[in-house]
Amino acid sequence: MNNNKFGMDEIFVIVLDRDKIRKEYVKEIIKKNKLSAKIFSAIDGSQLTKHQLDKYVKNNYIDAEFQDKLTTGELGCALSHVKLWEMMIEKNLDQIMILEDDFMLGNNFQEKFYEFKSEHYFVKKRLLKNIFKS
Repeated sequence: MNNNKFGMDEIFVIVLDRDKIRKEYVKEIIKKNKLSAKIFSAIDGSQLTKHQLDKYVKNNYIDAEFQDKLTTGELGCALSHVKLWEMMIEKNLDQIMILEDDFMLGNNFQEKFYEFKSEHYFVKKRLLKNIFKS
């Protein structure tokens, strides 16, 4: 398998398990672009219980002020990103790329990505460790 990770430790694409069409689309894009990416099963916000949401608020994953302002899809998406950040810490990864299931790669994606990466600050693992202290 090709190891095209754009200098990242891992690339993840967030996809809802129940969205079979989107999952196939993502697999095709990964294959076409020879990406070394893993599909990450998204947290399905429509399936979250009140108890689960309360737990996320209590753990400061969701700001109680915004909980009612977000759709269930937005909540699930945001929590999926949080889970990947936690995984980054647990697996001791320095850099990951997180894509969502509607991503598109332009013809010069790799060039633009490296340009962006060199010019912008990326969230570092030590910052995430401070955020997710137990």
